[in-house]
Amino acid sequence: MDEEQKTVYDYWFNNFVEWYRSQLEKEERDEDYTIKNAAILGQLWKLRQAATCPHVFAGELGVPSYHKTHTNKTKALLKILEQIIETEKSVIFTGYNPNAHLLAKLLNTVELIGSTPIAHRNQAIEKFQKEEYPKEIILKRIIILQNLEDFGNIWNITYFTQSFNT
Repeated sequence: MDEEQKTVYDYWFNNFVEWYRSQLEKEERDEDYTIKNAAILGQLWKLRQAATCPHVFAGELGVPSYHKTHTNKTKALLKILEQIIETEKSVIFTGYNPNAHLLAKLLNTVELIGSTPIAHRNQAIEKFQKEEYPKEIILKRIIILQNLEDFGNIWNITYFTQSFNT
């Protein structure tokens, strides 16, 4: 994380700590009050956004802005993608829709997310598998972006050049 992104992340982290403390105080004062898991997840979602796509906060009042085009993670991914020759194909998996939106726009490619209609998804997959290079055996590279949340603010970029069915 660069310093500008860390500023955005620290803002949301401190916001979360302050909010959570206030919730704990409410629980101590009112025995009928319980912090809702959904509320906690909503707060944690902001931290995830700050760690992965800090640009989504642009324009929010009082929130530090992230002015750079790419985070360090996005730069690392783009560097990997530069090594792929034109006759190869790539699939990028991300568990976070704003990353999918950003990467699809940045790479001028198809974005398949949970809300993508199945017919459109199947059509894109078929085109990817068959139409682009129908008579060639293509090396396919798969890049998986993974947030290792259980271990703190750690990101893993996994890069496959071959896979085998066993």
